[in-house]
Amino acid sequence: YSLQEENRQLRPSIKNSYGLGGIVGKSEAMQRCYRLLLRAAKSDINVVLYGETGVGKDLAARTIHELSGVKGRFVPINCAAIPGELLESEFFGHVKGAFSGAVNTHAGYLAAAWKGTLFLDEVGELPLKLQSKLLRALESKTYTPVGSSEVRQADFRLISATNRNLLDLVREREMRQDFYYRIHVLPVHIPPLRDRQGYIALLVDAYAGERGVRAPLPPAVMLAMEQYSWPGNVRELQNALDSYWALGEMGPELALPAAVPQKSGKNPPQDKFPVFFPDNAPPSAAQPCTLGLARAEEEKRRIRAALEQCGGKKGRCADALGVTMRTLQRKLKKYALA
Repeated sequence: YSLQEENRQLRPSIKNSYGLGGIVGKSEAMQRCYRLLLRAAKSDINVVLYGETGVGKDLAARTIHELSGVKGRFVPINCAAIPGELLESEFFGHVKGAFSGAVNTHAGYLAAAWKGTLFLDEVGELPLKLQSKLLRALESKTYTPVGSSEVRQADFRLISATNRNLLDLVREREMRQDFYYRIHVLPVHIPPLRDRQGYIALLVDAYAGERGVRAPLPPAVMLAMEQYSWPGNVRELQNALDSYWALGEMGPELALPAAVPQKSGKNPPQDKFPVFFPDNAPPSAAQPCTLGLARAEEEKRRIRAALEQCGGKKGRCADALGVTMRTLQRKLKKYALA
């Protein structure tokens, strides 16, 4: 099976991967990543995806699942988000009456992933006790729901993800060595966004297509985005784009570098992203000059822009503006936008 054949099949796979899971980039590191993802999809070995927070590990896992052609479901689990007392029940299921509050029988994640993919995000957060029981299920292909004596079959492919060094966790006795070797068969490192700087425009295009946004970003905005290091990686990029499309600005928390010089010939302050509005024009000098009126006019304009970007859906609009539905309704009435 030649590398040329792999690359031939890889090109359409990358193009059609989930949203930004077009983990876009053409660097040597990204090409290695793509080849490993393709090879992982062609086997059933356990995979560990390494990468910083927000880099797209979940999208890489979905890509492996989709390319593998398995008939079962993709079952994602955030291991850090499940309360410790519920972990065993969530993974292995339980029968009615197994414990206080178990009013119904629950199948669990292993049953849901039958002939599919179980994706353990933040796998380093799993407690040792659950690691032991999950290891047993991986080795014996069987498990027993909580409160039951019935042994059930397990048939799933395991993909894990972490932003931590799992071998360090083994040394610190936060991860079982036998569990580590069971899940750590094929490690894949996903490069951070700062190592894909030349392909920010491709990522923007992919996400714009996913969100149905047709208007291109102004060149100055795109330039500033390409100069920024994106410590939050793909997730931060998506949030910044959502903010821009809804409000006409990226938000000061990004601390993006200035992109264009002012008329005076001096650059704007370096601690904020230059503000651009949906119509790609700054506020008119003819706007009300008193501070109160100017603030109200700006608020009204932003709410109207957010409504348009969210297709008139008030729930999404409130989320985009960072206000409650009640606050949004009050302001819609105030500005006669309802």
